[in-house]
Amino acid sequence: MRVAVSGSHSTGKSTLIAAFPERRPEYVYEPEAYEAIADDVPLTLSEGPTPEGLESLLQYSVSAVARHVPGTCVVFERSPADGRCSADR
Repeated sequence: MRVAVSGSHSTGKSTLIAAFPERRPEYVYEPEAYEAIADDVPLTLSEGPTPEGLESLLQYSVSAVARHVPGTCVVFERSPADGRCSADR
């Protein structure tokens, strides 16, 4: 099963995900795309991602989902759909 945890900044997503494997050790953690590739994402003057940077983040997120074969138990911090829903693909 694939689970995506979503929510606004500073609402406890990372805390929840850090505690999750203690109860469900079969789950693999997949970090948020920005956390994984932030140094490679071009930013605007206001420090937000450029359109190209957003494309990079989306591509990373999609590839993160594809890296896990069906049936793998994985918990994603956010998702390619901005974490608004989670579903097996």
